[in-house]
Amino acid sequence: MQVLLAIPAPYVSPSEYAKMTGETEGAIRGQLDKGDIPEYRHANAVSRTKGQGKRVTRYVDLTKITVERLRASGVSVFSK
Repeated sequence: MQVLLAIPAPYVSPSEYAKMTGETEGAIRGQLDKGDIPEYRHANAVSRTKGQGKRVTRYVDLTKITVERLRASGVSVFSK
């Protein structure tokens, strides 16, 4: 038997994930810092007003969380 799983968004901001889980944004950021929850980093374009270098935006990786939880429960996960 196969099941198609649709994840509404592959990545969400720490503040959005905090709303989803009922935790504070600070708690979520702390978990990201410690590696307790998977993170996706997106490098933004160079800021013209702030100088050189790319700014990195951190997101919570909902896809990895979903796959990890499914595998932990014994479900075989395949992707295309």
